[in-house]
Amino acid sequence: MSEIKTLLPHTANDFSRELEIVTAERIEGIENPLHDLWNVDTCPEHLLPWLAWAFSVEVWEHAWSEEIKRNVIRDAIAVHRIKGTRRSVELALEALNMRIDLREGFELDEHGDRYGPAHTFKLDAFADDIFDAGFQIDARLHAIVTELIRNVKPVHVHFTLRVGEKFDGHIHVRSGARVHARHTQSHLAEPRPASTHATSRLRAGSRHQARWSQAGIATKRLPMTLLSDGYSVFKSEDRHPRKLMWNLSELPDFRIEFFAPQPRVGLLSFNVDVVHRGAVNGPVGFAFRAKHSVAESQMALDQALAEYISNAYAADNVADQADHYGTATLASLPVAIEPGWNRFSLWGTAHSDLASGRDGLLELNSTPEGGTDWNYCALTVLPIGAVIHRQGGAIA
Repeated sequence: MSEIKTLLPHTANDFSRELEIVTAERIEGIENPLHDLWNVDTCPEHLLPWLAWAFSVEVWEHAWSEEIKRNVIRDAIAVHRIKGTRRSVELALEALNMRIDLREGFELDEHGDRYGPAHTFKLDAFADDIFDAGFQIDARLHAIVTELIRNVKPVHVHFTLRVGEKFDGHIHVRSGARVHARHTQSHLAEPRPASTHATSRLRAGSRHQARWSQAGIATKRLPMTLLSDGYSVFKSEDRHPRKLMWNLSELPDFRIEFFAPQPRVGLLSFNVDVVHRGAVNGPVGFAFRAKHSVAESQMALDQALAEYISNAYAADNVADQADHYGTATLASLPVAIEPGWNRFSLWGTAHSDLASGRDGLLELNSTPEGGTDWNYCALTVLPIGAVIHRQGGAIA
């Protein structure tokens, strides 16, 4: 008799009961790895980037050790819950196995002076052995930590960052005594007393080393990122309500930068929620377009010619009422990635027939209507050799 718990009524016939048993046995034999895939401790290492995407991890490096990757994912929810606080900065850097010394501007030093102006803080980030942790003290590490802090700190606060390795100082004291004994005998019959000399030496010293590098004011420069041979996922977000949609201007927080050693294929997506707060009593139209620029170095991207990407376009109108909303969405548009430094960025514009030429008609919506996703720009870079095929308008 089968041990499978039946869901059929007592009036079910024999055929229905046999069919239930066969179906249940087939289903029980199918492996279901979903539980392991959503567990940061059991998820396979090569799938961790996808798990990081699901947990909205904002800074990700493929060069990190497996331990650091799992720590970053594990702390992602806790960091998002307290974003904009001092603890969120500390927790984000602890995931990288780094310790910090954070001093806010209003705090006083040993002389009773403030550390800095209001709404600022100074941060020293260090590891006990930064090289064993898989890092190098260079501009790349400084850029990673800068971007990580920028994503979790209060938006109105500025900071100064120093990154390096800290060595503990130790004082060593060593003492010892050496005893020299000498026994002499003269021509007399009885021996003379032994002559003993003792000397004591005390040596004390201190050893202390400290090394810092890459001190400077943090900027909005994105972290330097090298593509791996497999999947790479990039995502930039902005959830803070503020004016935008200045005519034909770039949205600076919706920008992705990385270095590609060879040509690749990517899938570009974005979602932007906007709100019109009644500045104009009439319909407002808006449009978003994506641009792509390529340069030999990351710094040269600012001077490189940015070209609009064909079909990377989303537009809509918002209704004629106070506090009305609109959404622009682009999903998985194939784009060509060229060798060198690549930048993908969003540009926007807005207009109204009742206020022709007026800028800043819309602002970023921090509370999306209808359960839409947060505001983001994302790019999924496919593995080397991947080819995109379209069948009836769909991607295969």
